[in-house]
Amino acid sequence: IIVPIPPAAVAARHFAMTDRWSFEGDCGWQEYRTDEHEGIHTAWVAGRPEFTFCTCGQSASCRCDQRYRVDLRKLEQANVSTGKRRAVRPPGWASAELRVFKPEAAYQQAANLLKGPDAQDFKLGDCVECQYRNGRWYKATIAAVSGEDGAFTVDWDDRDPRDREKPADKLRYPGKDAVRSLCELRLLGRGSAVASVAQLAQRLEADGLGTTCNISTRLSEQSVPELEIRLRSAKAVEARKKERAGAWPRLVTGLLAKQLRDLEHLPEAS
Repeated sequence: IIVPIPPAAVAARHFAMTDRWSFEGDCGWQEYRTDEHEGIHTAWVAGRPEFTFCTCGQSASCRCDQRYRVDLRKLEQANVSTGKRRAVRPPGWASAELRVFKPEAAYQQAANLLKGPDAQDFKLGDCVECQYRNGRWYKATIAAVSGEDGAFTVDWDDRDPRDREKPADKLRYPGKDAVRSLCELRLLGRGSAVASVAQLAQRLEADGLGTTCNISTRLSEQSVPELEIRLRSAKAVEARKKERAGAWPRLVTGLLAKQLRDLEHLPEAS
């Protein structure tokens, strides 16, 4: 009743994740280039509301038709010239799509998607993938489990001693089970199901599982009304807050390190 195509097909179509920021193109999700990803991620971690770039290689202030603005609150990319919008998502986070017919039937599936991974899923000695502080995912082994706050200590496969304390939403199992952290859930309904979509979104938000970030309505080719509501998962919102909280210490550390390097290359006084 809920999704008209098998769950496996939904996962293959909507759950693919990358280690970079990506946008939803005409042929599916596509990664940004390295310089674009780094610029967007820096703005995201610093808590800025948007990031503007140009794919022509010139300054972001140029006036060509390849200039884009990424709204980091709505997770949307807009072409500055044409106004065309596309969805974007952070590295390591997936997005899912749920076609709604009856709100009661769809609620449990939507709630499970938004809740994401449970700390009880991971056990001591499990081989997992963890999100490093640069936003990318690397292989590791769970070395310790903290019962107090549900955090985990991991041993990186490359023996890196840094950034080893991880919450459950920064861990995932490799392979087909890698999709564990949902950034955004799109609720879709058409015709008589439009009211059901609105009811479902309202209930999910009231239960603290997600926050409505965008509502759009349109008419199909057959003049049937369609409604799309995009919900940002509560875990994604909390993860961004944690990233922003750690941004300032990392920025200060980086500036101090740069100043020390510059001092090392100063000529000696005569």
